[in-house]
Amino acid sequence: MTFDAWKFAASTLRLELYGRGKDYAPGLSFSSLARATHDTIDEPSYDNTNMRGRWHVQAVGRSFDVLVMREAVHGNKHTYYYTRVMARIPRPLFVGLLFSNPRPMDPLFGPPNPMSGERELDGRFSFVAAYPDEALAILRRAVAPPNDAVDHLLAAAERCREVTVTDTSVEVLENFTADPAAIAPMLHTATALAAILSLRRPPLPRNATEALVVEALRGFASRTRLTLDADTLSVRGHLGSVAVEMRTESEEGRFFTCLTLTPAKPLELGLRLTRQGTFQFVANLFGSRDVTVGDEDFDATFVVKGRDEAQVRAFFSANTEGRRAITALGKQAGVWLTDEGLSVEWRTILGDAELTAFTPQLMSIVALLDPSAVTSPYR
Repeated sequence: MTFDAWKFAASTLRLELYGRGKDYAPGLSFSSLARATHDTIDEPSYDNTNMRGRWHVQAVGRSFDVLVMREAVHGNKHTYYYTRVMARIPRPLFVGLLFSNPRPMDPLFGPPNPMSGERELDGRFSFVAAYPDEALAILRRAVAPPNDAVDHLLAAAERCREVTVTDTSVEVLENFTADPAAIAPMLHTATALAAILSLRRPPLPRNATEALVVEALRGFASRTRLTLDADTLSVRGHLGSVAVEMRTESEEGRFFTCLTLTPAKPLELGLRLTRQGTFQFVANLFGSRDVTVGDEDFDATFVVKGRDEAQVRAFFSANTEGRRAITALGKQAGVWLTDEGLSVEWRTILGDAELTAFTPQLMSIVALLDPSAVTSPYR
């Protein structure tokens, strides 16, 4: 089977091909895996490209972010290939959930947990959660609709080789296929379950983690005059022409804050900036050369690549405050800057005090991405 079949599948399913930013590992958030490179890859293949886009669920009248990837599992003598489909749960569950078909060789999941209270699920799925009571309330059968989460989980387990639910995504796995007629049912299964789970969470009381997130994001939204989205517990809006999204993700039962900044127009520098020692394989996909800016602190913090060294250096030299803000950020969080924008992951939840301190940095970085942007928090 050639890579053309993968491209044909993406086109048929109306998904886009993106360079892979991170290989799959159990429990990784949708955000981590969807971080991608959109530039031309020297030698595109199944192994370095994912499909990404949105898939419509007729029953709820909305579309869901989805990701399709080929996964390689290396055994002692053979390598096995699978197709994994992920659907983002738009309203994170915030229970620190890792719920999957039993995988005895995977220490993250452990043995099947009999606590679900649903006999059909007990023994078929492994269960781990930071907030077990809330997680069980989501997964158990309910009298009021939507009450078919269990039925969908069981049906998915019958249809698919593997089913996994985390706070932010539903995943289904099958033996590798690039046939769009085989991938489409996987997309239907994952998005339908994501829709049900996102509806099951809001009626439950907020736990301590959610309460902290809501208060911190409310203050951040007020200071920046962005909009708090109560449905997804995120902050969205624009600073000048730069789109801003601040949200909370969960990975392997841990919660953390994420930020995405997207300029109205790509930077067109062939830019790849990552922290020193972070995901070097991403940068190695590209034939561009390392760039040093001449700022000792900045150059020691990041690996920078671009098509034209002089243009990249000029970009960072034009805004000293923005460069220093990104440098400071890179010492406390994961930072990825490409032509498409900036992605930041703190490995913890930022409270109100941390977000207050970060706001001036944010404005400086926005000005770096778009010098014409209005960067005052009181715009």
